[in-house]
Amino acid sequence: MTKKTLKKTVEEFILGRDADFRFQDIADALSAEAGGFSEKTLLDILETNGLVFSRDFNAFKPRHLFFRNARFIISPTEEEIRGRLLIPGHRFIPFCSCLTHPWKCTLLASSAEGEARVPQKTVRKSISSLLVYYTLFGQENLPMLLIQDQPENEDALNPSREEFESACFDVTAFDFTTLFRQWNFSYGDGILLEVRDWIHGIFTVEHLPKKRRRELMESSGEWIAKLEKGFLKTFDDLGLEFPLEEQVAYAYYYAGPQILKTPPLHLGGFIDSSPRVNIVPIGMETRLWYETRIDAALLGANPEAPTGATGSLDAIFEDLNVSLTEAELEAYMRDELFRRKENPDAVLERIFESRAISFFSDGQMNDFSRYFKKLWNRVKKNYNYFADQFAGKARGRILELLDRHYAWLRSLESYEAAEKDLPIQEVASLSQSVEFLVENLALLNKKSPGHEKEIRESIELLPQMEELLDDLHEEISIRLEELPQEPEEKRPALYLVKPDTPGEKKDDGEKTGSVYVLRVNLLYIAPQIWRSFQVPGSFSLEELHQVIQDVMGWESYHVHSFLVDGKHYGPRMEESFGFGFEQEDEANYTLDNLALKEKQKIQYTYDFGDSWLHQIAVTKVLPAAACSGEELSHPRCLGGRRACPPEDCGGVSGYDEIIEALKAPNRKKNRELLDWLGDYDPEAFDIDAVNKILRKNI
Repeated sequence: MTKKTLKKTVEEFILGRDADFRFQDIADALSAEAGGFSEKTLLDILETNGLVFSRDFNAFKPRHLFFRNARFIISPTEEEIRGRLLIPGHRFIPFCSCLTHPWKCTLLASSAEGEARVPQKTVRKSISSLLVYYTLFGQENLPMLLIQDQPENEDALNPSREEFESACFDVTAFDFTTLFRQWNFSYGDGILLEVRDWIHGIFTVEHLPKKRRRELMESSGEWIAKLEKGFLKTFDDLGLEFPLEEQVAYAYYYAGPQILKTPPLHLGGFIDSSPRVNIVPIGMETRLWYETRIDAALLGANPEAPTGATGSLDAIFEDLNVSLTEAELEAYMRDELFRRKENPDAVLERIFESRAISFFSDGQMNDFSRYFKKLWNRVKKNYNYFADQFAGKARGRILELLDRHYAWLRSLESYEAAEKDLPIQEVASLSQSVEFLVENLALLNKKSPGHEKEIRESIELLPQMEELLDDLHEEISIRLEELPQEPEEKRPALYLVKPDTPGEKKDDGEKTGSVYVLRVNLLYIAPQIWRSFQVPGSFSLEELHQVIQDVMGWESYHVHSFLVDGKHYGPRMEESFGFGFEQEDEANYTLDNLALKEKQKIQYTYDFGDSWLHQIAVTKVLPAAACSGEELSHPRCLGGRRACPPEDCGGVSGYDEIIEALKAPNRKKNRELLDWLGDYDPEAFDIDAVNKILRKNI
């Protein structure tokens, strides 16, 4: 079967469906009907034909079913009201199929005789006046669309014409002369459309008076928030380079069918109202973008100077340089309700106590109060104490950690430290830890009783995160306390000599050395990736690095560093390579020499690009008398869980993308990632294979 024939057969299968289907359903149907084809070709067609939605490309929802009876608003321009017409342009995106051009759609209006078709007519417009009606198609696609509408337009699109923007073109428009007169239509009114037939672009139209539009707009906050989340999910899932019409379609799909019932705004109104979704030109192309910001520093402005922003809670917090997000604020509200209290003032007191909030103006403070009250009412209305038991406990512990963290930050005000004085690696680790906690708060805000497993995994990580925060706070504080002191005179490097034969007996028959039982956790990943192993105390940090590489499954491609008691250790280097810290030669220090103690924590960073941060805990220190000669000479893996991430996958965020790709392997962007990934099982761990590698390498 040729690709063209397969594409046609796929379209017929989808358009004939009256229910959702799975990949195997269409594969079986096509095999029985048309013979051989490759699954990759079929997946490519399903992903690019614009006729289905899918989150994982195993289950599919036909778009003509999703948009059945969907309602949306069109807001005519002043020019259209004066001319009593409607220029279709991008108005019907995504409410009609890609198989139907907008100018070929059918509009039906109620009349005394039943339903009457809105007539069409040809109007002549300049290219500059048409741009506003074709924005979502992208300005770069306008010439092609004009030719498809009226082939005669090709003559006016000659690139040699000097005054292209003033050239006029014929376009098809809907004639609303009768309806606008009948409705007494005026500026500010709208047209409410309902999808009758998505495949062929058939819609019913009715008048939406200005008063009713105003009522809908007053309650538009939740609708806007849902559609914003739909766009965020779309950009994460499809990427920012996907066609605009596909981004819009998937944004509605991810926002959910409820958004199609009573829309308060037309799509252009949503984009104008949303501080997060924007249309931006990129070179010769037009793109939708999420939370586009201009770097104030590039414009010579002070990025920390408040401007009085009032667009949303997040915009206000960002403008005031306050370490708080709407998701965190919602978590504080849920925590208040979880503790069986209903006092919003207590929430305000808590966040104002932990963060120094000072509003730029009375207007900004009033807008904050309005947004706060609206969020509180929404959270309180939807809150279910009994369904929040698992999430509530984890949320409370995370908020306690964050409150402690911000109290610690306030305590640093007494230090007059410049940025260059701060320990870069510890500060970066601290920032990453706090970001991890905030991301978990957003996750817990959404979870329901059906997600106990994920919530338990978050709870499982909290003791580890608490210890890490305490360690980092202590290390940074110690570093700052040492600032006024004169720097110590650099001592000569120590060159330690290990026993030639670890575990050999002294003259009195006593064996020497110790054995350390360690547990290493890879941070910021849930469920945890960990290993438990034992290593001779005669091993240097250089050898411990190799043991960690082997037990975790890394391939030792990149630079690494240890942090022990505030000191950095790593490979011998002539310079710091811009990592911002000096380090001792790890080959010169053994575990016994460092005198590690039980419950002590060590930080191990691997690959400063991907920044894999490990926490090593000393579980036990075994005396030589309790160990065999084998144990005093060779390391051994004792247990573990899950495979470490692939090398060079992009850090924690890249690893998360891999896990999501493995859940939806059929999606095109995931197929490309998985082709690069090869045979990787994130749940794999073979202790026998690890010990075999240790015996071979060390």
